[in-house]
Order: sequence, then structure tokens, then C-alpha cells
Amino acid sequence: MRLSSASTRGQVFDAGALERIALAAYDFEPGTLDAPWSATFDALTFPAALPQRQIGRIEARWDGAGMRAEGQFDLEGSSSAPDDGAAVWRGAVIGRGQVGGGRVDRVAGAFVGRTGTDAQLATRLGEAAERPGTIDSGDVTALLGPEGDGYLAREWAPEQVGGFQVRFASEAPPAPVPVRLELAAAILIVDPAASGFSLDALMRRTRRLQERLGTEGIAAAPTPGLRRRADVIAVWIAPANWFDDTDWPGGSPAARLGDASAWLRTHGIAIATA
Repeated sequence: MRLSSASTRGQVFDAGALERIALAAYDFEPGTLDAPWSATFDALTFPAALPQRQIGRIEARWDGAGMRAEGQFDLEGSSSAPDDGAAVWRGAVIGRGQVGGGRVDRVAGAFVGRTGTDAQLATRLGEAAERPGTIDSGDVTALLGPEGDGYLAREWAPEQVGGFQVRFASEAPPAPVPVRLELAAAILIVDPAASGFSLDALMRRTRRLQERLGTEGIAAAPTPGLRRRADVIAVWIAPANWFDDTDWPGGSPAARLGDASAWLRTHGIAIATA
């Protein structure tokens, strides 16, 4: 598969795949962003170079002027080992929608002194006294009497209490605009028919890729107003007939792909079929 070809990328990363990638990269409800979907490939590296940290230790001992000294040195370096069938994509997925809150057009507040609060409390206590199993009128008298006033003064220490009401504008929402979702992704070619293939091993390999690439600082700044699921996501490119397998939950291939994607995106993984 030649992902370096723009035509191949266009076939693999269709609208459905790009939406799944967006949902794996950012935590938002499906439908918040919509078509048309597109992608930018600012950098596409083959194969993925996985950082492997190495620490070497040298110990030296020597005698001098009747003294024995020991020295110890830690050397830290890094090397890269390619992961066959993996690539690194830095770029973005672009959808249309609105990200951010509405416009506040009114804020109102009211405060009452502690005396007014006591009067309100007396009313509420009186109502409570009429309900069986709560309090009786004697309790109300005790709370509002001289001793009770000291209790209220301690419990209602602020001289004023109150609250705010916030109203958002009811105007029609503005027209959707392009929203660029910045991302970094490890792309893996998945062959379920390969000898020894297992979903568990694929998950472990994916997690290792995400963790190692995450330490390299390749992640772009997240899109404002959205929470990113992972610094580096993973994209599995798998055969379309993988979801013909009834071992996947769901009543049809499309439903199986949808159910699998909903679960995998919580791990920062998306599926594209080819």
C-alpha cells in the first residue's frame, strides 16, 4: 500500500475514516462536527522510528597518594529501531461545525442579609414541622430563640447570601465553519490473515508505539475548545472484510465497524478500511 500517493490516501481515508480518526483524537460527541471531511498530511514518515533509550554504566577504581577512589558514570543515548508496517502522520483532520460556548446576554444576581435569611429559614422550618418524622414546633422555637440565634450566627457566618442567574442568547447558531483538529498518529497496516495474528498482540504493539512516540514530543498543540484523548493516536488500516467476521459484536459489517470504533476510540485508536 503506497500511502505516499495522494490518490491512495484519498481512497483509504474517506469521510467515514476521517470522522473515526477525529473521534479517536478528540473527545466530542458524534455529530458535533460534520462533513465535508478532509485531511492534511504535513509530514508522513516511513517507517516509524521508535526511540529506544540506552543507559551504559562505567565503573573505574584507582589508587593515588595512598587513597582509593571509585568513579561511576552513567551515559544515556538513544537509537531508533523501525517498526515494520508503521508510519507516522503529523497533520490534521478538518470537519465543519462549531466549537465553543454560546453568548451570554444577561446576568442577574440577588443578595439578602442574614436577617432575611433567618425569616426564610423560619418559614422552611415551619413547613418541615408539619411533615411527620422530621422536626416539631419545639425544634423551630429552639432554633429561632436566643440560643438558636447563636447557632444560626455560627452556621450562617456570611452577612449576605445570594445567587446568580445566567441567560444565554437564544439567537440562531451561526453557520458551521471549518474546524482543524491537529493530531499526530501512528499508522499500522493490519493483516488479520497473517500467521499468529491476535487482537491482543495488536493492542500491545499499538500501545507501545503510542507511548514511545509520545515521548518524542511530536504531538501538535491541541485544538482550542476540545479535549484531546491522547498525544499520539493510532490508525489501523485493515481489510474491509475484517468485519464480515461474526466474532465481532454487531448484526452487520457496518454495525461491527461502528461498535469496534466506539470502543477503540477510548484508547485513541481509529480504523480505516481498504
